[in-house]
Amino acid sequence: MPRVLVVDGSHLMVWLVQTLVPDDVQVVQASRFADAHSLLISDPPDAAIFNLTPSTLEWSRLISLCHEHAPPIPFVLCTTLDGELPADLHLPCPPLAVVRKPAQISDLRATLSDLLREVRPAAAADPPG
Repeated sequence: MPRVLVVDGSHLMVWLVQTLVPDDVQVVQASRFADAHSLLISDPPDAAIFNLTPSTLEWSRLISLCHEHAPPIPFVLCTTLDGELPADLHLPCPPLAVVRKPAQISDLRATLSDLLREVRPAAAADPPG
């Protein structure tokens, strides 16, 4: 069963992702930066969705954990930030997609489908545990 980590303080995004993904996808939430960091190290998900906020959190640290994992963990960024992503994030790699909020449900559904397509081949290769 693929696991998608949603890093967001709001339960609304988690609910929305759970509503839009197939029933065989487990959606887990980390509402705090420290919890997300811990999960990415101790129990890495198959994919991640980061809700970038205008805060000064070190998003690049979390994204580095995704990038350095073998195989890399695909991720999507959701943001209300205008324009390009701030250069001060120093992201180590590009996201699979950037979703600008507010987003159309159809766009979010398509992005989640793309994210799961990246995950499913890797998850299918793992023997049941």
